[in-house]
Amino acid sequence: MLLGRTPLISLRGLLARRRPGPAPAPLELTCYGKPECPLCDKAKTPIARLVRSSDGRIVARWVDILADEALTARWGERIPVVCADDTVLAEGKVSELWLRRAIEAHLARRRDAGE
Repeated sequence: MLLGRTPLISLRGLLARRRPGPAPAPLELTCYGKPECPLCDKAKTPIARLVRSSDGRIVARWVDILADEALTARWGERIPVVCADDTVLAEGKVSELWLRRAIEAHLARRRDAGE
C-alpha cells in the first residue's frame, strides 16, 4: 500500500479533458404569440428562465402571428404555442416544469429516431 503518493494522470486523460469535442447544436424553440396577449406575456418568463438555465443548449425565438395570415389562421386563439421542430411542446398556459418535461421527451424521441 502506497501512502502519500498521488497517481500520475496520463497525458491521454489530460488531452481528453481539454478537447471535449464539438458541442451539439442548440435546440431551437419557436414561440408563437402576439403583442398585448396576457398569456404570451406570462409565458415569456418561464421560457426565458429555461433558456438561461440551459447553458446555451436551448434557444428561443418569438414569432408574431399577426405578421402572417397563415400563422394567424393556424394558431389563432391557441397562443402562446411553443414548438421544437414540428412538435408542439406547450400551448396556452406555459409552465416551466411541463415545458422542461416536454423538451426531455422530445429529445428522447429524437435520440431514439437516430437524429
